[in-house]
Amino acid sequence: MVPYREAIGSLLYLANTTRPDITFAVNTLSRKQEDFDSNNWSAVKHIFRYLRGTLGYGIKFSGNEEGITCYLDASLGISDAEGRSTTGYAIKL
Repeated sequence: MVPYREAIGSLLYLANTTRPDITFAVNTLSRKQEDFDSNNWSAVKHIFRYLRGTLGYGIKFSGNEEGITCYLDASLGISDAEGRSTTGYAIKL
């Protein structure tokens, strides 16, 4: 059996804590936890390979006077045939 839910849970944790660059892809793949297919599982493995190749990436918070700028976007279910919303964000330090 493929550990799809466990993999998605791990990726969601990373996306919400230190790796916002994978948020959109992980949120999209998390919709398929009940009826995932081999293409979805291949995409999950691709994200893990991407993470392995970019170990030095992440968020580093440091004190400065400029602050943090965050850009958000949500599809509000318009782009999904089943009407589910997807959110993505980018953080500029």
